[in-house]
Amino acid sequence: MTPRRRSPLPPGWYGRNGIRAHVLARDHEQCQLRLPGCETKANEVHHTGAHDDHRLHLLVAACTRCHATITARDANTIRHAATRRPAQPHPGVTP
Repeated sequence: MTPRRRSPLPPGWYGRNGIRAHVLARDHEQCQLRLPGCETKANEVHHTGAHDDHRLHLLVAACTRCHATITARDANTIRHAATRRPAQPHPGVTP
């Protein structure tokens, strides 16, 4: 599977001693998101902060289902905010 990231992952992300492996081990390979329908066993890492901020305290283990759900939710929030028009004053109200 090819990741659809807009920002690249840092060198050392993958591998037996990589950042990803460290986070999964730290969280005992248990999903930390625990959304409805959680698969419990984590095999992915979720960025709780900015997607290009790879500091360990901002990374949590996540199962595939929770990670996909929260990533889609974040994308929809961003997309919705970008298309929202500013509030217009009512034409019958004078300033």
